[in-house]
Amino acid sequence: MLKAAINVFIRKGPSASLYSDITGVASGTQFPIIGQSEDGQFWVVAVEPGLNGYVPKADKYSHTSGACENQPTLQDPPAPPTVTPTVKPREIPQCSD
Repeated sequence: MLKAAINVFIRKGPSASLYSDITGVASGTQFPIIGQSEDGQFWVVAVEPGLNGYVPKADKYSHTSGACENQPTLQDPPAPPTVTPTVKPREIPQCSD
């Protein structure tokens, strides 16, 4: 079982910079742990039936209880596509002599 140590965001994947949050939860909120991320840095929790979320394993964010040492490694969701901004070339006005 995972217990939020502070108010924390549960993410759609194992990275705060790549994946958006599913929900924010208050300190003390508990979720069943169903596995861990491929890199072993995040717990995968059951947010609700059919919806899994990721929380960092760091003690700053969460505490665990029960048998957590043998959690399976789950396949991480694919990273969301990155949006590359397009830059339009600016026309430089010609001088009028």
